[in-house]
Amino acid sequence: MPALESGRRQPKAKNLIGVGWTPRLGSLKRSPIQTIPHSTHLIPTTMARTSIWFHFAGGKAEEAFLFYQSVFKTEFIGPIKRFGDLPIGPGQPPWSAETAKMVMNISLPILGGVVITGNDAPSEMGPLILGNNVTVYLEPDSRAETDRLFAALKVGGKVEYEPTEMPFGGYWGSLIDRYGNEWMFSCTAK
Repeated sequence: MPALESGRRQPKAKNLIGVGWTPRLGSLKRSPIQTIPHSTHLIPTTMARTSIWFHFAGGKAEEAFLFYQSVFKTEFIGPIKRFGDLPIGPGQPPWSAETAKMVMNISLPILGGVVITGNDAPSEMGPLILGNNVTVYLEPDSRAETDRLFAALKVGGKVEYEPTEMPFGGYWGSLIDRYGNEWMFSCTAK
């Protein structure tokens, strides 16, 4: 272990290579024997981080993330991982050609160190239920950036509230994008 200035030893950052899904994701059980590294493509860091994970129906993950990439003007973290990249476990049938092409993992930094991650939800994983239980809350640095992000994300979606000055202070708005994900905006800059 590397030594700290105080003489204490600093533990090395742990890699999550041993954590993953079983080869057939339908059971959603963790397997300590044959795991698929799903975080090895992330930027190495010793700091904790929270990411927002989206599941997409109909094989729309790649399309959605290319759209989000155009909005946030950032680059994907590592390559796109596909279900066909998973090894087939003993006694497991191979993925269908359609499912093998689907996105298993894709990640994109957005604002303030937050990363959005996503995957397609093939039928083998069970039904996908879209709901209103997740909202991505963005707090851009300027009203101009708030307006730019809002304008880009609303294309093909549904505006709930156009960004406007609110009585509680701040510049606030919300929308549901073309993929059914809700985005809320709040900017305190004048």
